[in-house]
Amino acid sequence: MEIAESILGSSKSSKSPAGGPRLPGVITFYRYKDGGANEVATGILDGQHRIGALMILSENGAWNASNANIMCDVFDTDGDNDVAALFRDM
Repeated sequence: MEIAESILGSSKSSKSPAGGPRLPGVITFYRYKDGGANEVATGILDGQHRIGALMILSENGAWNASNANIMCDVFDTDGDNDVAALFRDM
């Protein structure tokens, strides 16, 4: 939570053109399926602290989640080995 609060502190001093907080970076997710249409797992590869900061901002009324877009990458993988390889490559 300390990292999320640190991100939150730096976002207060940096405002977007619309006047809201500016958060850096893209949040990167993975997902994999069981070979069919059923999704087995979804998770965050990078950006969990930014999500924590957004949750704090939202709880404090400083960020309206319904009015904001967050840049995300979603990688389809074939399982844990692919997820580990993606993490190492980042």
